[in-house]
Amino acid sequence: MKDVLIVGTGRLAKALVLRLASREDIHLRITGRQQTKLESWSKELGVDTFPLEAAAQHPAHIVLLAVKDSAVEPIAAASSFWSRAVVFHLSGTLPLASVANFFPHAGVVYPLQTFALPHEVNWAEIAVLSQYTSPVAQEVGKWIVSALGCTEYPTDDEQRRRMHLCAVWANNFTRLMLAEAQRLCEKWNLRFDLLKPLITTTTSPGHLQHSQRDLLTGPAARGDKPTLEAHLQMLKDDPESYELYKLISNRIKNILKAESRNGEGS
Repeated sequence: MKDVLIVGTGRLAKALVLRLASREDIHLRITGRQQTKLESWSKELGVDTFPLEAAAQHPAHIVLLAVKDSAVEPIAAASSFWSRAVVFHLSGTLPLASVANFFPHAGVVYPLQTFALPHEVNWAEIAVLSQYTSPVAQEVGKWIVSALGCTEYPTDDEQRRRMHLCAVWANNFTRLMLAEAQRLCEKWNLRFDLLKPLITTTTSPGHLQHSQRDLLTGPAARGDKPTLEAHLQMLKDDPESYELYKLISNRIKNILKAESRNGEGS
């Protein structure tokens, strides 16, 4: 039986709890600062919870710090009572030292996925970027990845930080584009659901197998100035969207210009 303590009450922590709570080989507990959520999860999922302030009274063997980046080091620094535990953070940006400076056996297990909807996570498709301070931490980290049903990819701090940046482009900025499209549909009394087939095709497995630069289409890609100007005219009363549209369109044109120059030189 593995004794696992999840620290945090956010979306990532909730997804971890949902994934691990049913395993018979894990004694799972959750701690954090939001008592209302802890009480709710205890009732909903049947797991043991306690406030973070009482952590010293609850020894742990494996600790997963599923908290915001700014909270990782303060929690680690104040938790010498975990000195015999193997402690991991799950951040894409923080260095291994954020936990290694405080615990002899520490590591990073960063799941490369969005947890906006914790109940809809397909763990079998997730890559976990890992890094460890010791063979003991590595053994436990590999067990965690296996328990989650993910695939492990060892990385160093810089590789993980760069992949996190790429993930922001691929997920967070993509989500913003969809939010903008939805907002404009609502503003103009249009049906956002009519765009859903287009959205699912854009992110379909078949499309993702190709170079994304090669699949750039639309008015900016084809140099359609009248359409670009018409779109900007529609956005003239929406300065932020107007500037965003111009910026992205110019970026598309510049990418394709660079591709064209490279092709001519080959």
